[in-house]
Amino acid sequence: RLVRLFVPALALASFASAQSNSTAPASSSSSSPNNEEVVTLPEFGVSSKADRGYISSNSVTGSRVNTPIKDLTFNINVVTSEFLTDFAVYEFDDFGYVSTLNSMDSNGSLNMRGISVQKVMRNGFTRIGLYDIVNIDRIEFIKGPSAAIYGETRPGGMVNVITKRPRQSPQQQLTLTYGSYDFRRAAFSSTGPLIENGKTFYRLDAAITARKYIQPFSFLRQKTISGSVLHKFTDDTSLWVELEYLARYNNPQSSIPFLVAPHTTHIVGLATQLEKLSQVGPYSEANRDIADINVTFEHRFNDVFSNRDSLNYYHRHLWTGNGGTVSTWDPTSSTVTRGAPGYGRINEDGGGFQSDWLARFHLFNNSTESDTLLTLDYSDYNRVDPQWRATSGSSATVPHTVNWDVAQGLYVTTLPISGPADYRLPTFTPANYPRINRWDVNNVADTGVFAREQVKAFHDKLIAMAGIRFDRVDFKLMDKADFMNHTGPIVVSNPRENHTTPMAGLNYKVVPGVALFANYSKSFFPDSQNAVAKNPVVAETGYGYDYGAKVGLLDDRLDFTVDYFYIMRNNVKVTLLDVNLNTETGYNGNQKVKGVEVDGSYRMTQETTLLFGYSFVDSRFTSFGNDIDTIGRQAAKIPFNQAYFAGKYNFETGPLSGLSAELSATYTGEAYPDSQGGGITNPKTKLIDSNDGRRHIQTPSYTIFNLAFQYRLRPTGSKLQHQFALNVKNLFDRKYITTSRIPGDRLSFDFGYTVTY
Repeated sequence: RLVRLFVPALALASFASAQSNSTAPASSSSSSPNNEEVVTLPEFGVSSKADRGYISSNSVTGSRVNTPIKDLTFNINVVTSEFLTDFAVYEFDDFGYVSTLNSMDSNGSLNMRGISVQKVMRNGFTRIGLYDIVNIDRIEFIKGPSAAIYGETRPGGMVNVITKRPRQSPQQQLTLTYGSYDFRRAAFSSTGPLIENGKTFYRLDAAITARKYIQPFSFLRQKTISGSVLHKFTDDTSLWVELEYLARYNNPQSSIPFLVAPHTTHIVGLATQLEKLSQVGPYSEANRDIADINVTFEHRFNDVFSNRDSLNYYHRHLWTGNGGTVSTWDPTSSTVTRGAPGYGRINEDGGGFQSDWLARFHLFNNSTESDTLLTLDYSDYNRVDPQWRATSGSSATVPHTVNWDVAQGLYVTTLPISGPADYRLPTFTPANYPRINRWDVNNVADTGVFAREQVKAFHDKLIAMAGIRFDRVDFKLMDKADFMNHTGPIVVSNPRENHTTPMAGLNYKVVPGVALFANYSKSFFPDSQNAVAKNPVVAETGYGYDYGAKVGLLDDRLDFTVDYFYIMRNNVKVTLLDVNLNTETGYNGNQKVKGVEVDGSYRMTQETTLLFGYSFVDSRFTSFGNDIDTIGRQAAKIPFNQAYFAGKYNFETGPLSGLSAELSATYTGEAYPDSQGGGITNPKTKLIDSNDGRRHIQTPSYTIFNLAFQYRLRPTGSKLQHQFALNVKNLFDRKYITTSRIPGDRLSFDFGYTVTY
């Protein structure tokens, strides 16, 4: 499979070498690099130099080419690196500054538009979580079904993390941060010409982060290093090579258990008195690392034709080990008895190749522009994921008891049993962990072709777009669990999925500054990461439409988008009953989502910038196999209402010159953390027609305020710039629980110092 990935790379390198000796003239639209970022072809790249602080006017993710956001036929949000730095977003857990986005974390999980999103990208290629802001330039959130652009995705949307490129002018920067929860961070960046007055530029970024959490024993340690080199053969031809390694060592916090009514099995709430209980103690691990390489070649042939070829390869590990957790707690006892411990080792690797060919014509005395895009791509994904568990009830599950004194909020050594709380896990040996819970060896290859036509007519007053994509997905699935347990043979399955997904949209400027838009698109999701040989492979499909308005007033200082969306997600994996009322896996689940989004920005003055947003999401399953009790319920972890606000004020003159102040607030409404869990099967019909009460339990709404100050100082005649930062998070010390039942950080402070040369 490496051959399949790197044969295109050899062709790309040969072409780059040939171009370095060519004398093709620069087109009239090309420009020399500015004194900041080394910008390559503007057709395919968005320069952070064009961002106005927190506000970005262009996007590359929405259509694969650089396009003004106001010209797109759907909604897209961009979060800039300046915003992430000012508000010290070192982790993405509970990030709430994008409408309909929630439950986002640094491991790659998130919900958008009421649906779990499992397509997160980095520079246009699949990325299975793990990020650090040290090398992030911007994050683009594309809303709604978008398989016609990028292939495998659920209809809620997708996320593309765009990393920083080298800069032309030399710059070195060191940042040291210390704060609450024993937070410590060091970050270093260096960029500039690799050779003085040359055409080759470099960038090096590195960061180390460590912190603890509310729950004892929980911690995070993360280290990142990335390096890239960009060579400009001519103004029309460049080659960018980037390598990155990131490792994350984590003992994660435990979810707050559901509270069981005394002497019953009925759940009546959340056991918030156990928010500081770490069920897994100090011996749990959820360690991840990833190494990847990106190669991007861009070339403009003339004023009409441009090309971008990109290659990616990655390798990822995930090591897990814990003593098992429980989801319910009975207050009649101060003992939490954990489940059987287990260990997992997941190895994933893959990559892909993308080739974009753009033809841009101007017709009818330049009153009409035609953009024709053809994309050829190939992706390869491989997974080996053995998981071992101790046999329930065996000696390997002992010790497994945690003592907890609810009144004191402490671990105790007395009731209900004598001796200290013991979290130790049995040694990882075949004798202690004899049960193979999972052992899949999978390969999934996706070959895709995408064609899109966009026409701007009547001097950009009307923009029409239509596209279609074809994907062939080949699976090679192997399930070795029964074979390794000596209970059955190796199960092999080699299915193929073919899908054609269209998209179309309109954007019409009814008056200057006001554009109406509408968009329709389809998606498909074969779930390559979780496919198993024992189950049939049926790709999820979906479709959706948006319509709304993009408004730019006061010379575009006030911009906002308001839109209504409707999504239908089909072929959801569920449990069915066969003719003998035995359960089997099927794909007849359906989920319907509708809602409203508002996202905007207001540059009140040169010194003041505001961001704001609101969303309402109604996300419900209309069919869920034999679980009829789920039908009509709001999907898990999806708040009905969300809102955010962020503002920045720069003191440009006077005695406070160099100081900036930032204030933000995020509101998360009530949500059902487990609206599909705890079902009770009717013994006669075998249908799940009731539940143990947890489906009615909500996490309360909460509003979190954050405050930050930055002060920049450059002494006269010095080449050094000093910056001092203070971040106050959860300003009013709000006690809250996330939609995933994780206790949130209380009032905390971060102090940072940055020196730039």
